[in-house]
Amino acid sequence: MIQVIQASTVGDLQAALDLARKCDQLPSITVEAEYGDEVVEGDLLTLAHHGSRAGRPAPCLYAGETFAGLSLAIGVSHIDLDTLGGIAHVLGRDHVLGRYYEHIEVVAGALMPFADFWRVAAYVDVHGLHKIAEAPGFGVRVEEQLQAWYAWSADNSCPRGTGAVTEYVTTALSILEEILTESTEPVVYGHYDAPDTVFDPPHRQAGRDWLAARRAMADAAFIGEDERVRTYIGPGFYSWDYQRNTIAIVTLNDCTHAITIAVEDGGKAFDAARLLQDMFGSEAGGRPGMAGTPRGGRYTREDLSRVVARVHLALRVQFEFVLDRCENVPFAGIGGQAGPYHAPEYIEADERDAYITFYKRLAAAEYGADWAVQQWGWTPALKL
Repeated sequence: MIQVIQASTVGDLQAALDLARKCDQLPSITVEAEYGDEVVEGDLLTLAHHGSRAGRPAPCLYAGETFAGLSLAIGVSHIDLDTLGGIAHVLGRDHVLGRYYEHIEVVAGALMPFADFWRVAAYVDVHGLHKIAEAPGFGVRVEEQLQAWYAWSADNSCPRGTGAVTEYVTTALSILEEILTESTEPVVYGHYDAPDTVFDPPHRQAGRDWLAARRAMADAAFIGEDERVRTYIGPGFYSWDYQRNTIAIVTLNDCTHAITIAVEDGGKAFDAARLLQDMFGSEAGGRPGMAGTPRGGRYTREDLSRVVARVHLALRVQFEFVLDRCENVPFAGIGGQAGPYHAPEYIEADERDAYITFYKRLAAAEYGADWAVQQWGWTPALKL
C-alpha cells in the first residue's frame, strides 16, 4: 500500500506520518517536505534540497535506491514537478523517468529525451521559471513537454492543505508518462515492446493552447513595473517571455493566495527567502533567487504592496552599499563599521530596522561574517 500525504505545516505532516506508522505499519519517505528552513525527515529516505539542505540534488534527479513493491507513506509539503519526479524514483516508475528506454538500441538517435526534461525541471525548481532558457537540456521538445504538463495541471490542480493525495499523484504520474512518450515522428525502439504509435500529440496541442491563454492572462494580471520591479496578480508565474526580466518579479497568485519573489541575478541583489522570512516567519522560504510565503497562507493585495515596498528597499540598500564601497567609505550608510548602526534619516522610520538588516547582510556577504571587527587600512595600488 502506498499513501502520499501532503501537509501545510511541519506538525501536521509529522502527525500524519506518525499515524500511518502506528496504524498501518507504513515506514515513511519524505520528498520536498520542506517548510522554510525546517525539513521533515523520513524513516527510510529524505529527499530535500532547499533551506538547510541547499546544494543537494533535486528529488527528481535522485538516482539512489528505489522502494518499488514496498508499502510506504510518502510525506510532502506540496506537489510540483520536482516532487513528482522524486516520488517516481522512489516508486521505481521507470516509464515516467525514461529508465524503461535505457537499454534499447537507439536507431538514428531517436530516443525520448527524458533526462533533459527532468534536468530542466530540477533547474526550474531551484532558479525559477523565469530562468528556464538557461537550463541545461532546454530546447523545443522539452519546452513543449513542459507546456503540456502545465496545461494539464492548470485544469487538474492538487488539493491544498493537509490530507491524502495518493489518487492525484497516481494520475499525475500517468499523465506525465503520456506527455513524455508522446511523439509526432516514427520512433524505432529495438526489441522492446515500447509505445510506438505515431499521432498528432493532443497533450502538446493543449500546451500550445495553454501558452496562448497564459500570455493573454499575463497581460491582464500585470499590475505595474519600474526599471527594477515588475508586479503581477495572477495564477502563477508571470509569463513565458524570457526577454522581459527586471531585477525582481513579485507575484500574488490569486488561486493559491501565495506571494512569490524571483530575483534575476539569483539572489545577489538581495536574498528573497530571508526577506520573506523577515516579514512572514521562518516557514517562508525557498532560495536567495526564488522564494515564497509560508504554505497554506492566504495573502492579500495589501500584503503584496508591503512585499513590493520591501523589495524596493532591499534594492535601494544594495545600490547604496555599492556606492559606499566605491567611494571608499564602506559601511557609511549605517553609521560606520563600529556602530552604533542607524539608517539614513531619509529612510522612513518603519523601514530603518529592515534597512540596517539588509546592509549588514550585504556586508557579511562581501567581507565575511567578521566584517564588523576586521582591520582596515591603506594598501598601495602599485609598487615600483
